[in-house]
Amino acid sequence: MLDKDGKIDLASIPKPTHDAAWWEARTKGMDFSKEDRVPTDLFNHVIWEGLMGDKPYPTTRSGLDLRQNRAELLKKYQAAKEQAAKAGGE
Repeated sequence: MLDKDGKIDLASIPKPTHDAAWWEARTKGMDFSKEDRVPTDLFNHVIWEGLMGDKPYPTTRSGLDLRQNRAELLKKYQAAKEQAAKAGGE
């Protein structure tokens, strides 16, 4: 994301949540040699924990069809994210 001067806003660049050793330990034994060889549910939980920390893993789906109007959904998401950042939410 760019700042008001058109330069890259370094604060908006995501930071690594864990080092490589953490990810390696959590995915040890998973077969990444070809698609669909990784246990999907377990891998999804690892990704969630790695990115979301202690936030509970969702147990129900929202049911939203995110395939429709993607450009508009992304635009609204980005606006909400920027608003939260301005309010000190990030």
